[in-house]
Amino acid sequence: MADISSIETFLIDNNIGFKELDPNTLYIEDAANSIPGLFIAVNDPIVVLKARVMTLPKSLSADFLKTLLTLNAKDLPHGAYGIDGDEVVIVDTLELHTLDKEELMASIDSISFALANHYTILKKAASA
Repeated sequence: MADISSIETFLIDNNIGFKELDPNTLYIEDAANSIPGLFIAVNDPIVVLKARVMTLPKSLSADFLKTLLTLNAKDLPHGAYGIDGDEVVIVDTLELHTLDKEELMASIDSISFALANHYTILKKAASA
């Protein structure tokens, strides 16, 4: 059964640097592993991985929302884009009790890939 210390061990085993923000929240900002600004929060029975993508465009267009939903459907194996206040975020939730290193790393990799490859697409859609 996984817990926050298991997650810390998974990260250490993969040479991923992190900070403990509180007993249930970790923060990863690891340029060497291409992981920018990812929060990992344990809220038993789930683990939430969340990263800020961009500020929500002031004039929210149907085109921008369609782009978000299309990326969710076609290009995100783990997680989904969402809106949290005035921020566009990417979030994934995993089951804590069955979490293993491979599942956690797949989620982190998916979010990192999305942040690296979708930002330009989203920025363009936001300014259209």
